[in-house]
Amino acid sequence: MLDLETESLWSHLLGEAMEGPLKGTELDLIPSVLTDWESWTSQHPETSVCMMPRTAFNHRRLEGAALQRLCIGLSADDTTKCWTFSLLHEEPVINSEVGSLPVLVVFDAAHGTALLYNRRPRGRELTFEQRDGALVDVETESRWDRFHGVAVSGELEGRRLQQLPGVVSYIDRWQAFHPDGETVDSID
Repeated sequence: MLDLETESLWSHLLGEAMEGPLKGTELDLIPSVLTDWESWTSQHPETSVCMMPRTAFNHRRLEGAALQRLCIGLSADDTTKCWTFSLLHEEPVINSEVGSLPVLVVFDAAHGTALLYNRRPRGRELTFEQRDGALVDVETESRWDRFHGVAVSGELEGRRLQQLPGVVSYIDRWQAFHPDGETVDSID
């Protein structure tokens, strides 16, 4: 990425200026979602678009070899970790940690959507599992909307998990920028 104001060259994987007047400056990361248009507009029907590039994300790309090449990664507490889409296709709900941060990794294969959440809402650490297609926390049996991170029923109804700024990337690119990070491609 190149910013037009200073012509500094930025790494989208590190969120840092690599060359130019802003070299060494880090961007504030914000959560985002990589998903298909159908899924997005079903969740956000008021969305409008000025232009949709011909190369728009298509969940059909997540089949076969493409599925083997992608991951979602996170950096926290000077630690990096990524989870491969091939693993997430098999295990769509994973409880994990990055440094001291308890992380929930969720995946919707039908729409090619991977999301990361802090699984400690309001100081209470939760453990999640998938039951009959629903996302449920073990501690309270509350059911959660995996796309928004909101409890839709149970003791925690209305509570929201904090979405974390996960980065979807090719696995080899993530590893090149985070050579000391962990790549999770199986559950022990």
